[in-house]
Amino acid sequence: MSNSLKKSLSFTSLVTLGTAGVIGSGWIYTTSSFFTEYTAGGVVLGMVLACLLAGCVAVAYAELAAQFPRAGGEILFTFIAYNRKLAFVIGWLLIGAFISSTAFYMAAFGGLLSKGFPALKPALESVTLYSIAGSDVYLWGLVAGVVLVLVFYLLNSKSVDVGAGTQKILFGIKVLLGVALALAGIGLGSWDNFTPAFTAVGATETDVMHGVTSTMRFVIPALTFLTGFSLVSLLAEEARISPKKIGVAIVLTIFLAGAYYCLVLLGTAMIIPWQDSAQMEFGAVSTFTHAGYPALGYAAMGIAFLGMGTGSLGMAMGCSRIIFAMGRGGLLPAFLGKVNQNGVPANALTMTLIITLALGWLGKGAMIWFLDTGGVYVGLSWALTVMCMYKIRQKYPNNSRPYQVSVKCLPFVGALGAVGIILMTLIPGTSMSLKPAEYVILLLWVVLGAVMYAIQTKNNHLSDDEALQNMLGDSYDEIKKLK
Repeated sequence: MSNSLKKSLSFTSLVTLGTAGVIGSGWIYTTSSFFTEYTAGGVVLGMVLACLLAGCVAVAYAELAAQFPRAGGEILFTFIAYNRKLAFVIGWLLIGAFISSTAFYMAAFGGLLSKGFPALKPALESVTLYSIAGSDVYLWGLVAGVVLVLVFYLLNSKSVDVGAGTQKILFGIKVLLGVALALAGIGLGSWDNFTPAFTAVGATETDVMHGVTSTMRFVIPALTFLTGFSLVSLLAEEARISPKKIGVAIVLTIFLAGAYYCLVLLGTAMIIPWQDSAQMEFGAVSTFTHAGYPALGYAAMGIAFLGMGTGSLGMAMGCSRIIFAMGRGGLLPAFLGKVNQNGVPANALTMTLIITLALGWLGKGAMIWFLDTGGVYVGLSWALTVMCMYKIRQKYPNNSRPYQVSVKCLPFVGALGAVGIILMTLIPGTSMSLKPAEYVILLLWVVLGAVMYAIQTKNNHLSDDEALQNMLGDSYDEIKKLK
């Protein structure tokens, strides 16, 4: 039986999966706290800057995924450009980032149900299990999260077509609701509600420096909202389109997701004075309801639920492809790199489910710690992927590039921004620094990765050439000729 994934994704499916994976749920009901912390101008402009940085990095992914349309994305690129050890490092970091997202959705789903349907709150919060990181974990809320994870596990297990088809439906509804919010906010609201855009809540005068720092500070959380575009490169092997179109799909994913975020955030800041919105409990949901448009409040709530669904589906799909590629390349146990009779990486999907369930019980508060460290992992993977692009150009100058970055410095600009943000996050004492518990999680994940690498190196029987051949498939012979 062939150990290749089934090729069935169209261009539209690939873009839908990528964009739906980028646009999550938490942002829609946390706009109030964003406005309070960063100002409305800082949020909207910070999102624009984050989209530009992500776009600079995305073109590097586009060039590489078009050259090597095989599962694995960053792991494969790093193995080709550098070596097995660095490929394991980036794969391990990406597992941490993707699992943080899937486990967060599991942990947060019960809370979202309580807020969206207040009548369910007494039942969902009737049995308190424990409290971690200042967040109570409720039995029935946790059960609801487990059901969510299991439903999308079953969908992903059927075939990539089933998952993609479900994603298209959910994403289509989410787009319509987002367009309604953006048009209503911008069309029915007022620019006067948005300005002064950078004056801190409670302040009487505009502070230019506060606007600059607020904008730059928001770039970090904004980048975490844009991380899912790498899902397209992870699914490249399953696309039945030309390699060039795979590259186009990656770039289009960032453009569409960025436009969606920016327009909905701007509409939320314009429908009523954003300083008033900043005082509300439930972000855009409360904002549009307070503005006299309860139907739009329900639309915002719908985006939150749909985002949790599309995010869970996409992140689980992406994480399983990371694990699958690492198993196929000898970076993790070989059974994880096998596909079933339907061309689905069933073992990798099951492993994704197990890890998600193991972490999700920690609750929403603890999972926010994991999400913050996941942002560091993603930033590192962005920077390394850009390095891989330049390295592969140097190492294989004659290799075909169906999609090629025309402005060579663009990926470098994106990588530079990612590295700067990582440094600001890792250095203690800055406004962007990780919390003490997050440094511990970061260290533990690194140590666990080192142990896993040592065990796998001892038990692995594939040479580097054999591992790369497994990962590249038919493209391996072409690479060997060019070397």
